[in-house]
Amino acid sequence: MQNVKTMLPLQAAAVAGLLFVAGLAFAQDAAPATTDAAQTTAAPVETQAAPTTAKPATGIRAKVQTLKERVAGKKDEVKTERKAVKEKISALKKTQLQNVVRKLEARAKTIDALLVRIESRIAKLATQGTNTDLSTSLVATAKVKIADAKTAIEEVKTKVQIAAETATRESITEVTTAARNAEAKIKSAHAALVDAVNSLKPGLNTVKPK
Repeated sequence: MQNVKTMLPLQAAAVAGLLFVAGLAFAQDAAPATTDAAQTTAAPVETQAAPTTAKPATGIRAKVQTLKERVAGKKDEVKTERKAVKEKISALKKTQLQNVVRKLEARAKTIDALLVRIESRIAKLATQGTNTDLSTSLVATAKVKIADAKTAIEEVKTKVQIAAETATRESITEVTTAARNAEAKIKSAHAALVDAVNSLKPGLNTVKPK
């Protein structure tokens, strides 16, 4: 009996030692598994982080592209507006140039009408026996000046046509110069007709001697 009692504590100690050793072995086996699990769980975190950094880059590119398209669109709008303004200015210049010709031609018609009236008056006085030599001479001078004025107007028309096609500063300057020249000639012709009219006043022309 004493031997049996002595062996029981020894067996219990041996069993406890085996359990301790088994526990250590289990702990060592469990450690790599835990490390592997940590690595396994960490990997998806890295995989998920990549798209997170890529999305902002894609968004910035899209915004930059959108801004570029907007800038390009604005440039096209500005070009279109400039073209429209140039066309309006060109049309306005053409209208102004044509108005210059119209005014000159209107004055030439006025002079022609005045010439017809003066010649009619001279013819009437001549039938009454009035000496109209002076008036006739002045009318002849006026006719030459009227012809010069009409030639100058035709030159203005030519210059206007060129300026309407080219719309350059030089061509418009030439129109201005030609128009001033025509205006001066018209005034000279009108002054000659006024002299003819004044010669028809009583006392300036006398009755032809019989």
